[in-house]
Amino acid sequence: MTIPTVELLNNKFSFQNTNNSLHFKTGGGDIPLIEVTNEHATALISLQGAHLLSWKPNNQQGVIWLSDDASFSVGKSV
Repeated sequence: MTIPTVELLNNKFSFQNTNNSLHFKTGGGDIPLIEVTNEHATALISLQGAHLLSWKPNNQQGVIWLSDDASFSVGKSV
């Protein structure tokens, strides 16, 4: 299976307006990540396995976050 590049994903799917944005970036192990931001919170999602890596309501501490011990490898669970 071919994983699309972050550049291709951003060209096709990213957007930004006054209160909302969605963009792709490269995470650990070169795994593509989606960062979603809106007026309520920010979330980071791995395209590999659709793992929710973080969720942080605006102006608050993170509710969901990833351990510093997490490892990223293509084809492996986080």
